[in-house]
Amino acid sequence: MIVLGVTGLILFDSVFSSYYIPGWGINIALWIHRIEAILAMAHVFIIHFFIGHLRRHSFPMDLAMFEGSVDLESTRHEKPAWIGRVEKAGKLESILVAEPGPARRILFYLFGYAALAFGIFLLLGGLINSMSITW
Repeated sequence: MIVLGVTGLILFDSVFSSYYIPGWGINIALWIHRIEAILAMAHVFIIHFFIGHLRRHSFPMDLAMFEGSVDLESTRHEKPAWIGRVEKAGKLESILVAEPGPARRILFYLFGYAALAFGIFLLLGGLINSMSITW
């Protein structure tokens, strides 16, 4: 993030940056910025997309980001040691929360699908526009 931020600031006002950095330095900053941006997009759209949306137990989306909680059975499967410690301490009942109502869950799904569609739109737009860039 630091590299992406610094190169972004250099490219933000390249005329001002040219007082301190030669032209070839700004060109290098452009290439570094592009490569870092591609790596960041690859992480978000590949790793995060598959983990958050396409795993069997979280398809079509993981609602934990909206609800602030996770299902007890899936947590038993993913983090059995933590559940064991909480049960041993006798605190499991105190950390359980009620499921959200159907109206809130519909709102979560609408917002989630809109965000998912927007992300796919940005990905496709980036891919289409990257084909017009001459390397």
